[in-house]
Amino acid sequence: MDINSINDIAYDEWFRKEFIKADTPNKKEVTRVTRPLNLPKNSKMNTITESPFLHHRELILQGGSYAVESLGSLVLNLYYGKAFPFDCSEFRGLDKHNYSIALEMINSYYRNGKNDEELIKLAGDLKEFRKARDEARPTIRIGHETFRTVR
Repeated sequence: MDINSINDIAYDEWFRKEFIKADTPNKKEVTRVTRPLNLPKNSKMNTITESPFLHHRELILQGGSYAVESLGSLVLNLYYGKAFPFDCSEFRGLDKHNYSIALEMINSYYRNGKNDEELIKLAGDLKEFRKARDEARPTIRIGHETFRTVR
């Protein structure tokens, strides 16, 4: 039995406990368990309880590429909300791997909300990192206005 099969079994058990309650009148009609938010079957999460915010922490904090910056923006939006708006059209620029990571994070947020300690830590560290990075960018003075350069 491979790790994906084990993940599927663990997920199916969790799904039944959470969504198919004993008082469900037609629970025999539920024949196929589907993953919320289309979490890919070959998801990189090692177990159903592992936080994707911990699992992908190093990747997200390294920044650099468009995809990783988008994942970081998603993390900041999930925790801080309106202070860090996220444009969902950024998903269209992600490859399959990074899209899978984004779905894992959204699914985890759907299940746990802001109660995930790893989300809180990652969002705080990412906020501080981006603030320091932005402050380190050179500035240009034009007349009485000062502007920071972009990358």
